[in-house]
Amino acid sequence: MPLHRAIILVLVFGAAAACDAVRIPGADEPEASEEAAIVEENGPLEEIPLPSARTVTPDARANSPGPTPRTVPALPAPSARTVTRREAINSTSLADCLDAGGDDFTCVEIAYGTNRTPALGGGEEEAVYGREFSGTPDCIGELDRTADGVCHLGVAVVTINAPDKRRRNVGTPFKSFDRVGRVPTARDRRDKMTIWRVGRFEDDPRAEMIDYAQGIIAGLNPEDRHALVFIHGFNVPFEGSLYRAAQLKFDLDFAGPVFTFSWPSDGDPQRYLADQDDADVSVGALARYIRLVRNAVGPDTKLHVVAHSMGSRVTAQALARLEWEAGIHGDVGAFENTILAGGDIDRVYFGQLLRAANDVPGDVTIYTSDSDKAVECSQAIRDLFAFRSRREDPKARLGLHSAESGRAVSDDFDTVDISAFGSKLGFRCTNSDHADYAQEPEVFWDLSCVLAGEPPSSSRRQNLLRGPIFDTVSDGDYWRLVKGAVPQARTCRITGEGISE
Repeated sequence: MPLHRAIILVLVFGAAAACDAVRIPGADEPEASEEAAIVEENGPLEEIPLPSARTVTPDARANSPGPTPRTVPALPAPSARTVTRREAINSTSLADCLDAGGDDFTCVEIAYGTNRTPALGGGEEEAVYGREFSGTPDCIGELDRTADGVCHLGVAVVTINAPDKRRRNVGTPFKSFDRVGRVPTARDRRDKMTIWRVGRFEDDPRAEMIDYAQGIIAGLNPEDRHALVFIHGFNVPFEGSLYRAAQLKFDLDFAGPVFTFSWPSDGDPQRYLADQDDADVSVGALARYIRLVRNAVGPDTKLHVVAHSMGSRVTAQALARLEWEAGIHGDVGAFENTILAGGDIDRVYFGQLLRAANDVPGDVTIYTSDSDKAVECSQAIRDLFAFRSRREDPKARLGLHSAESGRAVSDDFDTVDISAFGSKLGFRCTNSDHADYAQEPEVFWDLSCVLAGEPPSSSRRQNLLRGPIFDTVSDGDYWRLVKGAVPQARTCRITGEGISE
């Protein structure tokens, strides 16, 4: 291999930092005395049984429900019913977590769906889901033969080391506990986000998830009914998707249910192309999960989708598939918002998918930067020798722009340039400036206003955004986020009266 090509490959694939990982290295390992106190501090570990194998018989297949009409199912009125064992376990787990937190940490619940394979045991000290596919990648036949089949469903409780939110600078990084093989100690829970418990719906997963979501929605005023689905990107383990979803729920002060779909990323920065394949073959599973979420929260609930990095790729494909399958499995209706941050997807391909999705995505907002090193790496991988000559097809990514490529702009979505919060320093293929949507307070403030229904031209966002600005290269308008324009603690909150600070 020529020397110059070897050097390029080393620079592209040999970066030490992860591209999308939510996990942040924490403090040093605890002393032996802390390990000895684990049982006393945390109590005995609870093993979560794996779903039992189930064979679909010809009779069961014949009796399975057929295609549903092209209508959005109505949310049933709450009725008196017996609390199931699974509901009791979940509510007790959250209540126990909140009681144990005291002045050290608080707790939030996140509902999840995944097409990852379950890890053996499933105890608190082990990874609950691995990086392989569970059965078929699109999850058909894992639970049932309906269009809502998703491999594994459940609810997780995440601890957050910020019991007093008034002292929390929202939209700033949390440290997270990522040491598989060790139970979090009391000190870990004081210093980091940790997983308190991961529960799986087992007896009737689809029905139990719907009961869970409707239980939350029914407790909200009709005008307060919002739900959010988060989809992670490249190099993120199952626990990482829970951590980021939990941060969004906590920092947004989001009263409605928050869901996350975790596709089987390998969690290895050197397996980028393998992760892209895993994301692409997970499109069907994600589409089914989003349809299940819509059925669970009901047509009157405003549904928001937030996707990051490579998650933008699988999400855009899933939204197009939802529209394509509407005549077969029923219409999911239009979402309130779809937000794509650091989108790792080709701009032309994204435009095709967005048009195919029709009205399903609702209002679309993208966040782009000129200093996102992870997306810059993705673009470089697609053209290792672009430096030799000016290419007419630079494979421009949705979440990255430059003087040559301009910004991704369109009448179909709002483009927000967050380059002011990036740094031109750092090496390509690192995590630099890749998670600013959730880790820069002012960017997070703007994202919360998008979720609250405020367009870029609204008076509440005018002191933060400049624009519309005409991009001469892309021939369209975009908005620029201004650094230092608002106090870091300000956020738009979703309430029945609109938004408040």
